[in-house]
Amino acid sequence: MKRGLKLILCLIILLFIKGNNLFGQRIIEYKGDTLIVITPQNVITMNSIIVERDYLEKEVFILNDLNNIKDSTIQKQKQIISITEESLSQTKTRNELIIQEQAYKWKKEVWTWSGVSAAVGLVLGVLLAK
Repeated sequence: MKRGLKLILCLIILLFIKGNNLFGQRIIEYKGDTLIVITPQNVITMNSIIVERDYLEKEVFILNDLNNIKDSTIQKQKQIISITEESLSQTKTRNELIIQEQAYKWKKEVWTWSGVSAAVGLVLGVLLAK
């Protein structure tokens, strides 16, 4: 209510400051007092300004809500990305450990079979050499 009153007061002051030609009002002096006569067109103009201001206030409110929703969505997406990156990092570490274990087992098998093959070859070589 105060804002509407302030707006109307500002509009009336604007009408007084701008002069007669701008809005088509008349200034009348009566017994030392100055009166501003506001025409119906002036009232229509003031009302349209008030309606437009109310519309713009609602639009700003809606845009602020949309901006908050956007910020919230971005924050959630960042959280999802962080969780996904952490999960991928853990999976990569697990996969590297599995690969290392498999490589160790394969290396152990290769050395075991190499040793067995060398022992069999040595035994066969000694037996055949006799």
